[in-house]
Amino acid sequence: MAHPRFGHHLVAWREKGVISRRAKWSATMAFGLSIAISFAAMSMPLSLIPMGVAVICLSWIWRKPEI
Repeated sequence: MAHPRFGHHLVAWREKGVISRRAKWSATMAFGLSIAISFAAMSMPLSLIPMGVAVICLSWIWRKPEI
């Protein structure tokens, strides 16, 4: 909580349940990279699993209020 860079984000999450827009975009980019890697490395039916997880998680992340 006292970390100079990430402390205020953690406090905001604990007190108000908010996520910054930058964190939302970072999560979206990370999921996109994960999906691209899964399409390259896995066969077709299995490569759809990361996409399904990303849709569920990102819909939850993007519905949270912002700082």
